[in-house]
Amino acid sequence: MCKFCEEKFPVITHYGKFKIDKLSNKPVITCDLNKCPSFAVCCSKEMNVEMVMKIAYCPICGRKLVE
Repeated sequence: MCKFCEEKFPVITHYGKFKIDKLSNKPVITCDLNKCPSFAVCCSKEMNVEMVMKIAYCPICGRKLVE
């Protein structure tokens, strides 16, 4: 078991912040994505994106999160 799947700390990169949460007692990964860089050609330059995905395994250590 790693600190990421124990929900102790998020992984922060220049792309955004990733952490494991619970939603209705189911493990999910929450992704808070940063704005596109100023030099990027995209339609969401001024918009942050947050998404949640249901997961069964830790993406860092591979431990099964649901028994």
